[in-house]
Amino acid sequence: GEVSNKHIYEALTPITARKAPRDDVLEFLHNEPDIVFDLLRRVYVGMEGLWTHMESLTAGNAYTKLVASLIILAKRFGKPAEKNNEIIVQLKLGEKDIANYAGMSRETASRELQKLKKQHFVDFENGRISIQNLKALEEELNI
Repeated sequence: GEVSNKHIYEALTPITARKAPRDDVLEFLHNEPDIVFDLLRRVYVGMEGLWTHMESLTAGNAYTKLVASLIILAKRFGKPAEKNNEIIVQLKLGEKDIANYAGMSRETASRELQKLKKQHFVDFENGRISIQNLKALEEELNI
């Protein structure tokens, strides 16, 4: 059956959105099982991020909400880069974007980001947030 979308989405990065006829999309998916498999894999990864995000929003404090949000954003939008022979993950998102995603004020996000910087989890340069060690940040969430 037909399901209408009742949600509003806000992109964190520039996008181009196109709408395809429903029947054409269904026929394409029916004829392309590899595409369907990749789509399901992506949905599963997205659901994992959604559950983590929901758990942090309902049970966490500002620190854990921000850490969970940074992990999800890094996995979804991060760009790996090398610095001092170590792999870091860069996010080209501002404090306001991260705060909105984490469900907190920009001021609270800024305060929590400063705590993460003091612990050497993140760094700020040229309008980017660099996650110094994503694995260590994930371990921080499991405290």
